[in-house]
Amino acid sequence: MNVITSLARIHRGSTGATRLPCGVCFGSVGRRVVTPGFTLDLMSPDPDLEVGLHTHESAHLIVHLHGTYLSTAAHAPSRARGPLIVCNPPGTTHRDRYERTGGHLEGRFLNVGIPLDTWQASLAPSTGGDATCLTTLAAHQLVVRLLQEWFSPGQDAEVVLDSLCTELLAQRHPVERHSRQAPAWLSRARDMLRDEHAAVTVRQVAEVCGVHPVAMARTFRRWEGCTPAEFARMHRLQRATEHLARGRSPAMVAAQTGYADQSHLTHTMHRELGITPAAYRALFAAARS
Repeated sequence: MNVITSLARIHRGSTGATRLPCGVCFGSVGRRVVTPGFTLDLMSPDPDLEVGLHTHESAHLIVHLHGTYLSTAAHAPSRARGPLIVCNPPGTTHRDRYERTGGHLEGRFLNVGIPLDTWQASLAPSTGGDATCLTTLAAHQLVVRLLQEWFSPGQDAEVVLDSLCTELLAQRHPVERHSRQAPAWLSRARDMLRDEHAAVTVRQVAEVCGVHPVAMARTFRRWEGCTPAEFARMHRLQRATEHLARGRSPAMVAAQTGYADQSHLTHTMHRELGITPAAYRALFAAARS
């Protein structure tokens, strides 16, 4: 079913952007599940449709699964290939789409429509605000469970999916900021900690940034919601899952992302995400099919 041609409520607003009602995105729906609080659609981009600027009347979560995802939403990455979770508030105006490669358009995503009453119950602002990328391990754990339930539904699947989406939405609340402006060294610290070509300690990062390790750890947690070591571990695991989602072998991924060996990667993923590398790769293979 091509969603954009099946709903008459779609119209253009005063800005010229196409306005989309709750639960509607550009693309073709492969499967839809409606729960008490959400509408979930597994979707693919339409190769015959050029997606332009559009506004979503209600909030929604995008769980990007396959392809190269492009977005102009504030605070969302402009280009992403690996697993990505983006929460867009009501009134989001952007041009999110999939990149054509060699003349072909490939992509797959789970769109979670969030009615206004569900959004308000989450204590989120009713309108406005920027996109929020959910990058915590807790959010990633929830997405793994969500996809497992989606592709292998059990008894009361709608109730389980509703609960998982509710927990995922709760992850969007921003970290409390105690200062109007982040310290100048924070950006450099982030870059060093997520550098895939260099394994550095927190003390080394603090020394380069010119701050005491304890002061760095305290300020870093205040702004990022985690310790520097947790931040580095999370980003290394994120790089590993990006490679696995694209179908690379666990042994190759372990070697490319700084794990001692495949066993180390397996142990880490099972501890942090509750899934093995092979099972994770299979899960995203199912999302592509």
